[in-house]
Amino acid sequence: MNSLVLKIINRAIGLEKGPYKTPMHNDLDYLVGTWNKNDLKEFNKNTAFFEAIDQEIWQ
Repeated sequence: MNSLVLKIINRAIGLEKGPYKTPMHNDLDYLVGTWNKNDLKEFNKNTAFFEAIDQEIWQ
């Protein structure tokens, strides 16, 4: 029973590959190099409001 539990845990955290399981990734390295200049322009346009300082909350 213990070996079965350990096997399930190892597969779940990606230490052992099963026939149906691939390692789980929680980083964004697959996105590196996928943006072009238009994507960057769009991103900057849509996130520009984060640069604004709300003077009322800083008084």
